[in-house]
Amino acid sequence: MDQYQLAECILQQAFVGPTPNTLVLSYLRHALSSQVVSYGAFLNALTKYEDVTRPLCTRTLLDLLNCYAAHVSCLGTPDSCLLLCKSLVLTVLWLLRCVSQAVEKLKESTEYADILRVTGEVLGKLLGNGQTRALLYVGRMEEAAGWGKLEQLQATLHDSIQNLGQSGLIVRDTANSLQQAFYQLQQLPHGKALSPPGQSHGHGALNSSIAVLSFIEATLNTTSDTQLFVELLLLIERLNKIPRPRLYAQVCQACFMGLIDSAETNDELKWTAFTFLKIPQIFQRLKTFTQEGKDGREEIYQGFELLLRLQPLIDKADVKNNCDIMAQLLQECAKKDLLADAQTKKLLDKRAIDRKNLKTKQDPPPSQPNPTLILRAEPTVTNIIKTMEADYSKNQDMILGVLGHMMSGKSFELITAAAATTGKLHMFASRLIKFNEFAKHSSGEGSKVSLSRAVLFDISFLMLGYICVMYGTEIVCTTSAGAGNEPFFETWVGQCLPIDQKCRPVENMAHPDPARVESLLTQINSGQEIKTSLQRWQDVCTNIPFAIQEILTAWENGALSADAVQKFCDNIKRHMCCLPVCIAAWLCSYMQGLTAPEREKPLKLLKHMLSPIQGDPTMNQYNERSSLMIHIIKKISGDLLSAKSSRLSGEAREGMGGAETGRQVYTGVFSRAMQQGWVDGRGICSADNMLSIGGAPWFCHCAVKEILKCSRREDLIQSVNVALALFQLDSEPAAVALLSHVLPALLLDPSKRELLCNPRGAALARLAVQCTAMAFLTQANDRRRNGKSRSRKRGRETDREYVVSPASSGSGKEDERPSKLRILLSAPENEAQNPAMQVNLPSYSSNEAPKLAAQISNVNFKEPLNHALVRLFQLFQDVLTDSSVGPHTAFVVSFVQESVRTGEQASKAILQFMPFSMLPALLQCSSGVFSPEDITLMGDLTLPMVRKVIAKAVCYYRPI
Repeated sequence: MDQYQLAECILQQAFVGPTPNTLVLSYLRHALSSQVVSYGAFLNALTKYEDVTRPLCTRTLLDLLNCYAAHVSCLGTPDSCLLLCKSLVLTVLWLLRCVSQAVEKLKESTEYADILRVTGEVLGKLLGNGQTRALLYVGRMEEAAGWGKLEQLQATLHDSIQNLGQSGLIVRDTANSLQQAFYQLQQLPHGKALSPPGQSHGHGALNSSIAVLSFIEATLNTTSDTQLFVELLLLIERLNKIPRPRLYAQVCQACFMGLIDSAETNDELKWTAFTFLKIPQIFQRLKTFTQEGKDGREEIYQGFELLLRLQPLIDKADVKNNCDIMAQLLQECAKKDLLADAQTKKLLDKRAIDRKNLKTKQDPPPSQPNPTLILRAEPTVTNIIKTMEADYSKNQDMILGVLGHMMSGKSFELITAAAATTGKLHMFASRLIKFNEFAKHSSGEGSKVSLSRAVLFDISFLMLGYICVMYGTEIVCTTSAGAGNEPFFETWVGQCLPIDQKCRPVENMAHPDPARVESLLTQINSGQEIKTSLQRWQDVCTNIPFAIQEILTAWENGALSADAVQKFCDNIKRHMCCLPVCIAAWLCSYMQGLTAPEREKPLKLLKHMLSPIQGDPTMNQYNERSSLMIHIIKKISGDLLSAKSSRLSGEAREGMGGAETGRQVYTGVFSRAMQQGWVDGRGICSADNMLSIGGAPWFCHCAVKEILKCSRREDLIQSVNVALALFQLDSEPAAVALLSHVLPALLLDPSKRELLCNPRGAALARLAVQCTAMAFLTQANDRRRNGKSRSRKRGRETDREYVVSPASSGSGKEDERPSKLRILLSAPENEAQNPAMQVNLPSYSSNEAPKLAAQISNVNFKEPLNHALVRLFQLFQDVLTDSSVGPHTAFVVSFVQESVRTGEQASKAILQFMPFSMLPALLQCSSGVFSPEDITLMGDLTLPMVRKVIAKAVCYYRPI
């Protein structure tokens, strides 16, 4: 009867006389009870009454609304349900107008005080009901204009009601009920009143995900911005309900553990720079996300107080670094205004008491501790970059002096570490590129100038090579974007330099110049110094590998003795240290297609390049250049120097002991992490190698097998945390593998469904959802970077861009190698090749009418993660509509439940792929599991179609 506006007609008749007609109003009550008139139509009619001169009529309407406020619902079409949401928003707006009018006329009659009391009761019933609150949450998007007016009026009334309560014009209970209603309205638009995440998963031990993320950020993503790292920390904080002070403490704890583990390794300065230069920046960003009503500096102070309880850890870090690292970190945080002076002093005093009995190293250190040096290097970087901007084309000695000073001791390593952490390494590398280009060739010069130019080319080449192998080629290979001709060093890196154990094909390298190769052979073989005058050093670097190829061929055919080869190598190293680097890069690529016996002599050549010799005393800074050369060659040659014929990386070989399978290595890493409570640096390296060799599906399958071994709830929580931490090594491929391979295999195989019984099923759902949420964060960050990946993780088995592993051997067919490696690593049962893993889910047609929110949002379904979610939710729908109910059904419910718990943003990203038709089946199978507020998180309410679906689902909500 809504189309005849029956409710509005009845109300008009009821208010014809001086007082409300109770008989006519009883007809309306009966019509509502018998559902002849819908609640939406009744609320719409009610909001049209605005006669403020008749308080008795207003009071009667409020009494009528008070009777039905706790029972407002709709069992009609989606359009009717959405109309009810809109009507509820207008009803709350009408109630606030009643409050405003009563406040204005309060002194005229006591009837208006009664109106305020009843209005407070009605608002309390409406906003105290979860179903009505969820409908309002939908309605605020449907009736945006009305909600805006509501917010403005509520803000105006807040102070008025508070003043009236204090003055005694209205009773305190009325004022409190209205203020409580205003508070609930404030919380509602931002979703703060929605269901909180699940119960806490423990705060005592270091969270494994924080440990792994810190390791990746410090050692692999050194030059990256901290935005994604902060976003992931906030997601981990929300998912695990970690208090913010505990989060600050755990980040510092992970850094101190990194400082201890990396002592006297190549990553030592990276960890030092990350801890003392980047952590204050990260805390600054985290402080901006401080909850309303809390003091950000106080939370940081509380975090350091928690950290001070870990005295053995801090003492060990002090001993390893030979300084008071806590004091250094606190002082840097104080400089960023993260701590007040009084707070800093209290923390320093507490640490001073703990350090009284600390036994430091007896012998004085040969130099100042790394933290002090890194902190001093930070401002030095800026000064050096400014110095390098000057024009040195007429005076090369000055720039040689600057570069030579940087190469003394650990200065260059400190400067690059500080520059990388502060985001200045790209600018520093661009200056070195400029010097390298200048020193390539000259049209006319004397012998002294040519010698200086040779040294400048050599030093700049080695410095750039060090930056590439330590911080990634992207630092160098983007310096000339849009500049026209590509610099020589950038070309050489793209064609020759192996990065992260991946070599370039020999076929892609520049072709040799026979005449220049012959000239180089003659000069080097005779022991003469390579001619520097008018020399084109880029041509020397390009042709020297082919000269060494001639020597290698002669040696293999018996034309040269081992002593003659060694003498030839010594002659190369005696003058220019960049040439052995070029030779080593070529040898790595050359050997990737050889068998073990064929590698014997090339490996000896590679080792010759690493053996130190007495350099030419006339060449400046030779010892420092030689040290850089050896470091670069060790980094690019990798496992070729560790074993003559092994397909496995060093960490993998060490863990496998020659007989263990990859599954056994993985189990060892996982078990060790379970025992100690977090994943240490050694475990991260081993897991990263397993992921690189075995691939994401195999890696995820092993993780799930380890989780399903557990039965106790505490063990399951810990195992999920460990697995999630390991997935941070490459979260997007791990999420795709989980959604596309592992979960379908468990859901479709009846013999494995018992593994999904709770609490195992719920734990596995939590792992899948949280990994997917983190993958979406990473994906969004890559989009902000215009598609450029932020991470320097080693190439996975899916990365096949003209590169192959130097530790691999065989036929050289790249497409076959990853599967062979997985067979080598897999257990005898070869779990990764299980046919159940290769599930053909129903295909998706984008030409059909919209069936899920992602279609309306024009999401790219070709993205692997999006495609995997679409197919998985189609499988979920089949499970829910199946005639049988079992653990697989409960798993689907747990997956959606965990998606809701991740928060509004993450749940939208995941559940946008859920078909609209799946929601009713889901709620029918899980009566009482989801609250009405949870249902509002199952779709993007900015989309009209989604609002209709969610509104109907909330209206049909019936708790047990």
